Amino acid sequence: MATSSDAKGGFKQDMVVSTRYRNDLPPPPMPPKLLDIDNGGLAQYLTTSFASGLARREEPNIEVDAEGGIPIDMIGIPGYFLGDESAIMAPEIQPVLDTADHNLLLTPEQIRTRGASNTNVSFLRKTQYMTSGNTRANDPLMRSTSRSSKTTKPTKATIPAISRDDPSYIKRYIEKGFNIAYPESAVLANSTPDPLPITTSDRLAWESPTHPSNSKMKPVAFYPLLPDLPAKTDSNSFISVKFDKPPLPVLPNGKRDNRIDVAILHPAKVDEVEREWKLRREAHEKNPDLYEDPGRLPYDWDFCVPRLEGSKGDKDIVERIRRKLNPADPRRDDRDLYLNKEKGRFEYERIRTFAEDSAPMTHGWRYLALSLFDPDTISSGAGGKEVHSRLKKSGQGKAAYYYEIGQRMRLKADRVKTLAQARAQGGQAGKVAAVANEYSVDGVDVLIREPDEDEVLMRAETRALVDRVFEGSKELRVLRRRAEEREKERELNDVLATAGQPAPGGNAKLDADAEGDIGGTRNGRASRPVNGTATSSRGADTADADIEMADADADADADTDADGDIDDE
Repeated sequence: MATSSDAKGGFKQDMVVSTRYRNDLPPPPMPPKLLDIDNGGLAQYLTTSFASGLARREEPNIEVDAEGGIPIDMIGIPGYFLGDESAIMAPEIQPVLDTADHNLLLTPEQIRTRGASNTNVSFLRKTQYMTSGNTRANDPLMRSTSRSSKTTKPTKATIPAISRDDPSYIKRYIEKGFNIAYPESAVLANSTPDPLPITTSDRLAWESPTHPSNSKMKPVAFYPLLPDLPAKTDSNSFISVKFDKPPLPVLPNGKRDNRIDVAILHPAKVDEVEREWKLRREAHEKNPDLYEDPGRLPYDWDFCVPRLEGSKGDKDIVERIRRKLNPADPRRDDRDLYLNKEKGRFEYERIRTFAEDSAPMTHGWRYLALSLFDPDTISSGAGGKEVHSRLKKSGQGKAAYYYEIGQRMRLKADRVKTLAQARAQGGQAGKVAAVANEYSVDGVDVLIREPDEDEVLMRAETRALVDRVFEGSKELRVLRRRAEEREKERELNDVLATAGQPAPGGNAKLDADAEGDIGGTRNGRASRPVNGTATSSRGADTADADIEMADADADADADTDADGDIDDE
């Protein structure tokens, strides 16, 4: 209680303060005045009640997350959810340890016995155990003969073990499998000087294969893995396209719209976007530290499918296009396959425009498409229809043919919505969006023709890069000789045209329609002849589309039903 007063008059004020001071420290262990008084000592800290009370009084300053403080994300580990735990295990072949680190592997027993092994220490001479054998070996006066100077042979360097993930080991292992399957061609086909030896267990595994996890499962068919060399494209590879949403809706009867099997993706390149990309690319090449890499030139893709006009031929329009693309079909050159016989073309319409979400280039032979082909099982298709197969016509046997995937593209379907938003915002983005909409086509007339001599040579040169037998064939030599003759003829015509003289054989006028090349206009300007014409519904404007569907060789897509569906993964 406290009392306070001022100068004018006094009054009383009671101040009641309740304060408790807690002292959790134990009493001193030494008894006061050295008297033996039992105060418990540390016994109270060994009980569970003390720990429980401490946990209630004190709030630990520890932030515990959902993972308990130990982040373990197994999703990013390759192969973990498929049963392969090699990524989190120690490697089968340990790396070579540096010589300076060998002492770290010594056990305590080896460390204790290591000092006594050295008997040539001068200051421990009096404490050494002197034996006759040891003395005779170390004392030069006790040796009967002098040591002969032997020339030490150079020891061979130990070859480090090769990891199973090494590309050279994988190549040798694959060649070992071919050597077991085709022993008659093992000597000629091996490209490695030291192939892996073939053991008895390897031959037994080849003769009676068993599943690694299910011994009751038996193989039903065997397919040799071979490349489909005649199906090489101009780029020597195919493109795997994946949509984030279905590009075509399901039909009213609930079935899949098979027009997607013969659909066309037409690139819509915008000049303004290309110029901006080139500026960013040049800035990155001049100063890569300041400007980031813009990547590859972005494209928008117009997704076009065959137009349906409600006629009777609309039901089999996909089958008509497939027959036109199939080189083994005897009626592929029949003009009746076109719905519009006068134009002699297939009419396509643009459904929507897709934007590239990602389009990374893959490494060589990292991803392959596989097609299982058996000539005995494709004699007749659905409904008893005769199936015409390019592989069967060329005499190719039963095999699993693979095709290289050079690029994996992912497309998103919100391009139209994005363009509409950009046009509504105006400004530079609105201008680019308006130009992009102008460059998009509304329809495409597709004319299918045979490749010309230059295109045949280009595909043959591409095939020769991977086919050593075809590289030295007579067919390729003839194509190259004809190309040289055509080049000389072009040079002669250029010289005669410069001199004002007519070319040999007269002025032959190339019929554009006969060659399958027709011209288009864009905004009232003439454009170069192309292999297809894209018409627009906006007035009289038309836009040309470079679409080359002619391909007598690269027709793997045309044989998907006859030769087996191609799996992109």
